[in-house]
Amino acid sequence: MSMKLVGQSVKRAEDPRLLAGAGNFLDDIHLPNTVHAEFVRSTYPHAKIISIDDSEIKGKDGFVAIFKFDDFRDKVEPFYIPKEHDAPIPKILPLADSKVRWVGEPVAMVLATKRYIAEDLASMVRVEYEPLDSNTDPEKALDPSTPLIYEDWKSNLLKRAEIKGGNVDAALADADVVVKERIKTHRHTAAPIENRGIIAIFDQVSGRIDVWSQLQFPHVGRTLFANILMMPEDKVHFRMPDVGGAFGLKSHVFPEDVSVCAAARLLPGRAIKWVEKRTEDVSFAVHEREQIHDIEVAAKKDGTILRVKDKMIADMGAYGASPWGGLTFTMITGAFLPGPYRFKNYSFEHIAVLTNKTPMGSVRGPGMFSANFVMERILDIVAHKLDLDPYEVRMKNLIRDEEFPFTTATGLVYDRCSFTESLKTGALAVNYNKLRKEHEDLRKKGIYRGIGIASLVEIGGIGSAILGPAGSVALGYEVATVRVEPNGSVKVLTGLAPHGQSSETTLAQAVADELKVPFGKIQVIWGDTDVVPYGMGSWGSRGAPLGTSAAIQASEKVRSKAMKIAASMIEARAEDIQLFEDGTYSVKGAPRELRQKRNVSLADVAHIALRRPDKLPKGIDPGLEFTAFYEPAVPATWSNAMCFCEVELDTETGKFKILRFLVVEDCGKMINPMVVDGQVHGGIVEGLGGAIYEEITYTEDGQIMGGNFMDYLLPSAVETPNIEVEHIETYSEQNPSQTKGLGEGGTVVAPAAVANAVDDALRGIGGKAITDIPLKPEYILGKITKR
Repeated sequence: MSMKLVGQSVKRAEDPRLLAGAGNFLDDIHLPNTVHAEFVRSTYPHAKIISIDDSEIKGKDGFVAIFKFDDFRDKVEPFYIPKEHDAPIPKILPLADSKVRWVGEPVAMVLATKRYIAEDLASMVRVEYEPLDSNTDPEKALDPSTPLIYEDWKSNLLKRAEIKGGNVDAALADADVVVKERIKTHRHTAAPIENRGIIAIFDQVSGRIDVWSQLQFPHVGRTLFANILMMPEDKVHFRMPDVGGAFGLKSHVFPEDVSVCAAARLLPGRAIKWVEKRTEDVSFAVHEREQIHDIEVAAKKDGTILRVKDKMIADMGAYGASPWGGLTFTMITGAFLPGPYRFKNYSFEHIAVLTNKTPMGSVRGPGMFSANFVMERILDIVAHKLDLDPYEVRMKNLIRDEEFPFTTATGLVYDRCSFTESLKTGALAVNYNKLRKEHEDLRKKGIYRGIGIASLVEIGGIGSAILGPAGSVALGYEVATVRVEPNGSVKVLTGLAPHGQSSETTLAQAVADELKVPFGKIQVIWGDTDVVPYGMGSWGSRGAPLGTSAAIQASEKVRSKAMKIAASMIEARAEDIQLFEDGTYSVKGAPRELRQKRNVSLADVAHIALRRPDKLPKGIDPGLEFTAFYEPAVPATWSNAMCFCEVELDTETGKFKILRFLVVEDCGKMINPMVVDGQVHGGIVEGLGGAIYEEITYTEDGQIMGGNFMDYLLPSAVETPNIEVEHIETYSEQNPSQTKGLGEGGTVVAPAAVANAVDDALRGIGGKAITDIPLKPEYILGKITKR
């Protein structure tokens, strides 16, 4: 008897080749006749381009070509930005036209036979600029004296909007306390282990371009690039190799990628390859998170939140990157700020402005990161104002089990979650009350420890009902083809595009259970737009709820057809056939001895379906293969988590050590608990990096600071705490896989948990409230004064 694989920590199918160094990443691809690209980038945050002098590089050994925007002017369209945002649309081009708007903006592209030659030649191109006044302060962006990023716009305002729920003014009358605070989240980036890159080659005879890309949605990328390059979509072929992390960053259309593809059309037969340097990735890819919140909370003395009022200024940089447009994520902040809490009186003022900085885009948990940090921080501040424990205030305001489905103040509808159970489970696991008493005793000895709590509700498996009206080019359905081969092995073709999510493993587990096929006989294929059906890729915590659900539906159709064929083979009625755990089809209810004599395997069925269709029953077509497109019936699923973080603070240096970090995770049914833990661990470490180490700042004249790993710090294994994970499984009733989203939650919730812990430690010495991140020693030292 075979064991069900869903729910088991099956070893990853991806690991043997990756651990053996046999992965095939973009820089591992070496095509004949390849030339290498390097970009000449703006050294000014804001300037007119007077001239580009390339005379010194022409004729040099290894030189192939140099491209400026004039070479592409009639060959590309501006990049897609959703018009549904009801905001001005910037004209985003592959190379700067007559003006640059941020340091690092590509101005020209040099091609050479070797990468190092391309880098040398690019450094020899002389660009003459006329510098213009610039602005990197979002609060000054709307000042009439601030220079316009786009001269034909009336201001640097991208969008102003309001979100309201309940009766904000009336709720104030019942308040015992009103707490106001300014809370900031800072600019940082994704920093995946593999930098961006692209390869493109154009065949003049067929008029077809082949592209090797890391885009998180290959089919969507094909559509976008076909439109930008003004080519028929059937003449554009995208292939996705292995990808070393993406975290949202690789879900954008970048100027460099379009430049490479546009140049490939002008140099038929030459493969053009670009792989960025780490400094380019940190400085010039996309950034996220930079927001300023002036938040006000009215509460009763028992901790009940009556209303929340927030005004946010979001720094979009020079523009919101294509295809999302940036505003998608800042609007998410306003929609998600209420989190898992019950209050219904809510007001959110959204102000998105442009500055002379790297464009804003998606980084793991976009919009949600800031929303969670602001809400979880202000809850602790309210608790301290009322002399209540942060645990007590959360328990008072969390949505209760009997209230699901729950509609938030912003109109989001949560399906069943485990908010209060997660809080209780976590508090019990860390022995919360005992820790509180221990910390009080330790303070008398000059040892300052703190415990922080942060809660999370995470959206996943977002449907087209939300994405379509928002103008998203990536929609809510997902697709899978399940194909049985003549020997009974199975191929699963998925529209997902994994870059570390273990989809090769989890999809195989689900299909194995549906068809009772050994795990090792299932192959998962993705990423080639000529091979797999049109899918939506991997982003937004959608792999399990949507991708696995599509694979299950396709498997169910295969199983149903196999039963009909099996029935004819063993001369039984189709309704009497059962697929047994050992993978055989036989008559249900029959004695074991009879089943052993009258049964067929999937390989037997596939042989008839594919090699002897003359033996198929009447009305059954040859083949054993089905494709399912799964679109969720509800807009989204909602997972939840609760984090507990304990720290010890060194008051002399401002440094702190994480002593314990525990998370209670509820992502619905777990397909592979080991994979779930890996996603939780990775997400939390990424969140801790953003909370403690990672930071991108600018000088007053617009030059970027911290553009490499000497300055842009990431947590290593040394800085990473032991992460404990407790699980609750509230099965989703919204999809066949019974799963919920998972990928972004740890990154979203970890910053608030550690900040609340540090703030709690500071309270022991009368320090000021933590209101900003990152939690660098100099910042914490500045808080060690009387509140």
